[in-house]
Amino acid sequence: MEGWISPRLGVRFELKGIELVLYRADGTRFLTFSELADKVEAETSARQQAEQRAETEALARQAETSARQQAEQRAETEALARQAEVSARQQAEQKLQVALAELAQLKGT
Repeated sequence: MEGWISPRLGVRFELKGIELVLYRADGTRFLTFSELADKVEAETSARQQAEQRAETEALARQAETSARQQAEQRAETEALARQAEVSARQQAEQKLQVALAELAQLKGT
């Protein structure tokens, strides 16, 4: 098998000590089972880390959105409270003007 090249696949076989090493038609070495397992494990780990980062970023965006909505609600509540104060003041002023007008009428009679 030493140096034999498969005519159909173009795969080259070489013995390195007691290990059989296979090379693709383009000359790159096939990975061993342990190398392939390590590569798959590394890719899986990288994918999981990327997924975790994406999930963390999504949670951060949700928190920002929630905080922004809460701030908008507080601002709206404060604006409504100010409107209520202005309205109450206007009603009090109107009542005072009515009372003053009635008092002036009573004084005039």
